[in-house]
Amino acid sequence: MNSILQGVLTKGTAAGRSIGRPAAGKTGTCEEFTCAVFAGFTPNLAAATAYWDFRGPWQYKVYGVYGADIPGGMWQQSMRSALAGKPAPGFQTPTRDFGDTTNVPQVKGLTVAAATAKLKGADLKVQVASGSVDSDQPKGTVVSASPDAGTSVPPGTTIILYVSGGKKHGGPPPGD
Repeated sequence: MNSILQGVLTKGTAAGRSIGRPAAGKTGTCEEFTCAVFAGFTPNLAAATAYWDFRGPWQYKVYGVYGADIPGGMWQQSMRSALAGKPAPGFQTPTRDFGDTTNVPQVKGLTVAAATAKLKGADLKVQVASGSVDSDQPKGTVVSASPDAGTSVPPGTTIILYVSGGKKHGGPPPGD
């Protein structure tokens, strides 16, 4: 998205509105020329400007004014002033494609350490729920995970592990 919107300032509708550092933006003209807008951003600051007739945009149209014109100029001037003397970092490229997912692996019955290693190996984060769950599974093993095994999630999602306390209540007494 950053790459596409940088093109608006380099070769698109707002060409010539550079602010002397990496920036991107989008121009707009409101329906029936009721206003014109420009929204732009750098890696460390975003701003939007709009232009219309304060007497009433539907009665007093702003024919011939487009987003790159007056709003673009206001944005350009204010961004140059606001960012003067500040660092000018470039846009960073994402480490993975938007929409990438991974499946939560099965960790039920594993120790917390083994489950954590398996989840981290799938590019997931781990949080252990406070307390323990009464279960018939051995104490200290994973009873369940949330989201559950097989769920498709974005990489980096935190998976919560619920750990067995080793004792199950509510069933019939032993020998009954």
